[in-house]
Amino acid sequence: MKSNVENILAQAGVKCVKGLQALENADKKRIEPKNPSLIDGSANIDECQKKSYPESNCWVYAIVYNGEAFFIEVYPPNEIKEVIKKFHWLKAWLDKNINLSNLKSHICPFTLITTKAIKKNPQTQKMIRDAQNRENLFIKENYWKHFPD
Repeated sequence: MKSNVENILAQAGVKCVKGLQALENADKKRIEPKNPSLIDGSANIDECQKKSYPESNCWVYAIVYNGEAFFIEVYPPNEIKEVIKKFHWLKAWLDKNINLSNLKSHICPFTLITTKAIKKNPQTQKMIRDAQNRENLFIKENYWKHFPD
């Protein structure tokens, strides 16, 4: 049976599949929920929206965990500017297609998982702080296991 979140995503043209099947194998390894049985499904937003947004650089994943929506992007940390563009696309797409108040969602459902450790240079650190503070984007190095119970 589909969850409410999966039905809402489907109305926006995003099909959820069981577990983490929508994620690339390399990205699946970066998701470590405390209770994997609570993963209701996942979707590759980029793939589902290619026809509607062929020239756009779309946000990649939605994961439904315990009835809540989480929007996940896996990206190299040195390309944070590109991630911010993708994040703005996601927020505009959500505003247009989904009423976020209909999604039971964690206080910060938007997460970037970096593909490697974040360099400690001041410019990268400032861009990351700005993304976290102004954009409400949660950034984790290498993996993410902080789904709420």
